[in-house]
Amino acid sequence: MAAVREGGGGGGGGALGAASGPAKSNIRFLTFNQDASRLAVGTTTGSQTYSCDPMGLVHNKGGEGSSIVEMLFSSHLVAHVGAGEGAASSQRCLRMINANTENLILQLCYRSAILAVKLNRERLVAVLETSIYIHDISNMHTLHTIDPTPRNDKGICALSCHPEGSEHPGVNSFLAFPASDTTGEVYVFDVVNLKMVTPIEAHTSPIAALAFNPSGSKLATASTKGTVIRVFDPSKRVKLFELRRGLQTSAQIFSMAFNDTGSLLCVSSDKSTVHVFKLDAEPETQPQDGNSQSMLSYISSTLSTAASSAAVLLPTQVTEIWSGQRNFAQATLPSNCVGQQNVCALRWSKVAPTPHWEVLVATFDGYFFKFALSEEGGECQLDKTHPLETDVVCKKPTNSGSKSPVPSEPHEP
Repeated sequence: MAAVREGGGGGGGGALGAASGPAKSNIRFLTFNQDASRLAVGTTTGSQTYSCDPMGLVHNKGGEGSSIVEMLFSSHLVAHVGAGEGAASSQRCLRMINANTENLILQLCYRSAILAVKLNRERLVAVLETSIYIHDISNMHTLHTIDPTPRNDKGICALSCHPEGSEHPGVNSFLAFPASDTTGEVYVFDVVNLKMVTPIEAHTSPIAALAFNPSGSKLATASTKGTVIRVFDPSKRVKLFELRRGLQTSAQIFSMAFNDTGSLLCVSSDKSTVHVFKLDAEPETQPQDGNSQSMLSYISSTLSTAASSAAVLLPTQVTEIWSGQRNFAQATLPSNCVGQQNVCALRWSKVAPTPHWEVLVATFDGYFFKFALSEEGGECQLDKTHPLETDVVCKKPTNSGSKSPVPSEPHEP
């Protein structure tokens, strides 16, 4: 699931009117867990975990700010990074916490601020600006360090996570991260076998967002232009799909997430529309640097030779607008949420009378939206709106009675 850090990255027909709730938010971090059953919120005064169905507060921890709060499915294991400069809340320290008891399990300190943390059944990955640490999640031993990495000041990365782990047939445990801070190349690393898989030349502009499907067989990429989303088979370096987000020439992509089967992909940005793409059509299966020219080919075959020559000379920005598969469905956010950072996810709802997919969106101004996605696609219908109670009074954490091993001093991995 995509995670968003601060500064990173109802009406008819599903459109929302102005939402009502907290006037000012203190949110610093938002993420859904791997199966979109829970939402984690980091604030300037603590952290909260919510259940998404039904929506409700599960855990509430206070005493210090939170810049990262990552979960492992619906377990009590939480990876927490503070939002301060002091020893107890340093952004250089990763703390593994039992969210149910609030007991500290383990603490690791790094040489610089932690920008992202990702977990799956076998590994925990900590991303710093120019290095990545890969840990065995069962004991937090450091297995491998990728150092140096290209500068990654936003901590952009993605880690595939299957409920059964990488031992399940057809499942890869892959990490993706930018291979450059000036171009759109992506590195894919196997975190179980600890080896580089392949570089992928995904875009010409720098990478803005990455997302894997649970099995690691699909990797979605977006650039800082935000016009086109590409989906690759990371093992084969093959481009499977090219998806057009909209007719706007640019957008800031905040979040991308697959559903659990990899047949749908949702994409949110600084625009009002959250796009949902259907990926069950015949994939392109082109080399990863190929560009779709279907619309330009049509123009060339119907216009004069002079016009065709002009079409060939169109800039990349224009060709990207014409090329690519359009969205299957969309959810519209309220006007006062447009431009606000957000995170999106897809979740299967078994609620009677008709089970269906849901589009979930949480925003940095403190709202949770749930949209119903019909089989026919189109405009998603708003189902629920829920203000996030980020200003609730949190109780102080306690470590008394902890039986978990806690280092006497923070140590660097």
